[in-house]
Amino acid sequence: MAAKRRVEWQQSREERAEKERAAEAARERVEQISHEAVEDWKGLCESLSKTKIRALVLKPDPDDPCRVLLSTKALEPTPGDMLRDPQLVYDRAEEMAAAWRAKRWAAQAVGTQQDGS
Repeated sequence: MAAKRRVEWQQSREERAEKERAAEAARERVEQISHEAVEDWKGLCESLSKTKIRALVLKPDPDDPCRVLLSTKALEPTPGDMLRDPQLVYDRAEEMAAAWRAKRWAAQAVGTQQDGS
């Protein structure tokens, strides 16, 4: 009986841990929509489902190698543009992606120089 409870407790603990990992992954994905908080998810989803979306590929999804993490937040010329004017974000996506990559490469180069010194 005690062994059965231990197994059930362990399974319950593993299930909670899996739910926490899934929730954290969802938060990470949600945080990549805009620099500002999304208040009307339903409205945002409805408006975005009617248009092509441009997003920046940030990195492979650590939980699933067949998926990638995307960001529209990184493409915003000013914080909140994705919520106020998505078309502006899409129109300037190439420019903002190039700026994001340049900033990231510069940060990596500084990190490499600091590691090598």
